[in-house]
Amino acid sequence: MVDYRNVVGFNYQPSYAWNSYEAWRFFDEKTVRKELENGKRLFPKMNTVRLWLSYDAFRYEEERQAENFDIALKICEGLGLKAVVCLFNCWHDAVMDNGGIYHPQMIDGSIWSAARGRFDSYIEKIVGRHRDDPRVLIWDIVNEPYSFGGNAEYRAFVEPYETEWMRRICELCKKKGARQPLGISHYADRSENPGVERIEKTADFTDVFLIHPYYFYGDGDLERLTDEGFDRTLENAKRVAEKYRKPLLTTETCWGSRDSAKRAEIVRRTLAAHKRAGIGYLAHALNYSQVADLHDEEDGPLGGAGNLMFITKEGTLREGHEVFNLF
Repeated sequence: MVDYRNVVGFNYQPSYAWNSYEAWRFFDEKTVRKELENGKRLFPKMNTVRLWLSYDAFRYEEERQAENFDIALKICEGLGLKAVVCLFNCWHDAVMDNGGIYHPQMIDGSIWSAARGRFDSYIEKIVGRHRDDPRVLIWDIVNEPYSFGGNAEYRAFVEPYETEWMRRICELCKKKGARQPLGISHYADRSENPGVERIEKTADFTDVFLIHPYYFYGDGDLERLTDEGFDRTLENAKRVAEKYRKPLLTTETCWGSRDSAKRAEIVRRTLAAHKRAGIGYLAHALNYSQVADLHDEEDGPLGGAGNLMFITKEGTLREGHEVFNLF
């Protein structure tokens, strides 16, 4: 079984983009190279980066986007970084939406779903062309599916379609020859539930379990919640991974704050818990971006997550965030 305990790194959204579509439609090789080089300089032990792709940008110009993806991988390779590649996004921020795929696009018969083969070219030119590329650590099929909130009626209707859609995409990746593990990044419930129910729904067609255990969901949680509780959260995730004999990796963690000192403390306690558990992690997120929750309020509205950037707009370390290097 593959061991991801030594994975240390970040999610990356370039500074010039408001969402993943803009990141690739207006791909700026110079900026991406500069920001990843700066990230490696400030965090020399980082060895992995999570890249969020955009199917919508790909549809505009398939060959150019396939080339842009290869350029991004070459930049990563030059810095000694592996890539966790997120193919689709289902996280839709209520304040600043990142775009991606929406539930109507997953429902057969929906006017928005079009033909079943609509994603074939995307998977062929992204996954198929890199099916045995050592620069790709994991294909992350979709970010945070099953986002139904408390609407049980909506969940009952959509969930079977969403599960079947994810299964088909995984099967398509295998059909196109993907040799790297396939995973799906599931969000975690508050407190000590790491999203076990959602993980198990996709266990039979994924190779690795990808989780988002933020645990501290606000400044007040620093006083209210204990480190022992975070330890139990990660142990619960490890148990379900062991049950299915799958490797485990955190692909998002470290909740944000408008207060840099409080955010640094969230980072310290979060990464300490991961080290105790022996779970690799990709913090969210490397640097300033106009994407949701990766900037100060003067550069766009912030939601409840606050500010999750580690590197500022000026390219310097956010106050206290050198704590990442302790882990």
